[in-house]
Amino acid sequence: MRTFLYFFLTLCISVTHARAADLNRLKEADNGSFKATDGSTLLYALTEPQKLDKGKRYPLVIFLHGAGGRSATRKWDRGKDGGWNFFQTMTEDCYYFMPQANENWSGIGWGTVPYKMKEKPSKQMQRLVECIEWLIKEKVVDPDRVYVAGASMGSMGMWDLVCRRPGLFAAGIACCGGFDASQAPKIARIKFRIFHGDKDPWVPIEGSQVMHDALKAAGADVNFHIYKGRDHFVWGPTFGDKKNLDWLFKQIRAKSTHPEPEGEKPRVWTSADGRKLTGTLEDKGDDWVKLKIKGKVHTLKLEKLSREDQDYLKTHPPLSR
Repeated sequence: MRTFLYFFLTLCISVTHARAADLNRLKEADNGSFKATDGSTLLYALTEPQKLDKGKRYPLVIFLHGAGGRSATRKWDRGKDGGWNFFQTMTEDCYYFMPQANENWSGIGWGTVPYKMKEKPSKQMQRLVECIEWLIKEKVVDPDRVYVAGASMGSMGMWDLVCRRPGLFAAGIACCGGFDASQAPKIARIKFRIFHGDKDPWVPIEGSQVMHDALKAAGADVNFHIYKGRDHFVWGPTFGDKKNLDWLFKQIRAKSTHPEPEGEKPRVWTSADGRKLTGTLEDKGDDWVKLKIKGKVHTLKLEKLSREDQDYLKTHPPLSR
């Protein structure tokens, strides 16, 4: 009995020490700063795989914190909405990315359903998208294993992010959030797990329910877990559950989530002064567009294009690279 008790206590101490070491690794990584094209800065924490094997690419896991983590300066509180739990439960070596928001990720208020996606991304979302694309380009990320999760405001940010870059992601986990159900068809080939407490007094469970129902109707692989009798604070059991991480790492981006967008086919564009330009859409932002014309990429202000072309671009999200 004493031998068993000694073994049990030793095991508990070892696990506690390992978790503390993990959190220290995450804290030490809390030093990233990304400058976006508009000159603004996104702060973040990033841990890299502990061992980079030659020729191997690694998953990228993105975690978006809730409203309580908002700050204009670097703030460790971003991990309190499940970010710590998520990191400590990791079942595979990967890149773990926790960006810092100083305003809402999606720009949508969460108190009243139905939600409506903003036509343009928030400045916070635009910075986030640019930084993620930079990470995928600069690090040895497996492009078929990019995952995103979020809690509360971060869950709404997760939905906004995948809707604006549907071709980037293999899977997502949404906890106590919700979004615009009309966007479901464009993300139907991404796999999702959704979690919400049925007694949530702050973010209505209806927001998660309508997303689940719309995704199901669109043919998506989606699971909705309702915490009976639980309020808003359900990110601990969600992101501390190893089964959810095991599931996440098994997901591979479906090739059909990244079809050739219509905008990448040659198209005749008309400038504001009437000139015709034949080229392909490479990317676009709030007030700019990149067109590839005769092999060269040109960045133009949207106002330099005809009203017809500007209206056309409103229906085409920025392209994933």
